[in-house]
Amino acid sequence: MVSAINLNSLILFLFLGSAITSTAQSYHDKLTEISDSFTQELRSKGIDTILVYKDYCEGCVYLSKVEDNCENQAPPVNIFWLDNGQTFMVEKNACHSYGVIKTNNNFFWKYYFEHAESIKTESIKMPQYIDEQGKLLTVSRNHTQNQEIDIITGDLIVSKNLDDFYFTKLLDSGKNKNLHYRYNKETHLKKLQLMLASVVKKERRKHF
Repeated sequence: MVSAINLNSLILFLFLGSAITSTAQSYHDKLTEISDSFTQELRSKGIDTILVYKDYCEGCVYLSKVEDNCENQAPPVNIFWLDNGQTFMVEKNACHSYGVIKTNNNFFWKYYFEHAESIKTESIKMPQYIDEQGKLLTVSRNHTQNQEIDIITGDLIVSKNLDDFYFTKLLDSGKNKNLHYRYNKETHLKKLQLMLASVVKKERRKHF
């Protein structure tokens, strides 16, 4: 039989667990709503080359620190687009929408178009290693840093997801090598993601 105190504690624990899961899921959904709305606005203006970049922690909870319950510590979404050969970008999150800026850090477009076919078909492989008994083991982890890249060119949409844990070099407490570390690191997709992260960092330092 569960005592009243223990039962109340259990109910509180289940409620908090449910709230945390809901918050983690809803923030990613909110970012997607923000980017989808802005992308549709761009497309209505005839813009047909757009890149949406999200860098966030999968399953993490972002605490609200302002009265309107806005997750001001949560990561933003960055949206890039081409207009008459010039690259523009904007940074948005659930709290703020920063002004549109023009950026000369647009080398990632050239890289994407040169390697588009490879990037469309590439997939990042889950970490695996061979244990002492010769068994092939696959490893996964929750609450990791993820990046999402959506590239719109005309009617074509290429969507890719990367998980930082897949790029771990050593697994099993550092005892075994990730068999796919080198492959994952050398993909055109990973190189494109690193370029985008670099551009975001530079422009954020200057403007946001």
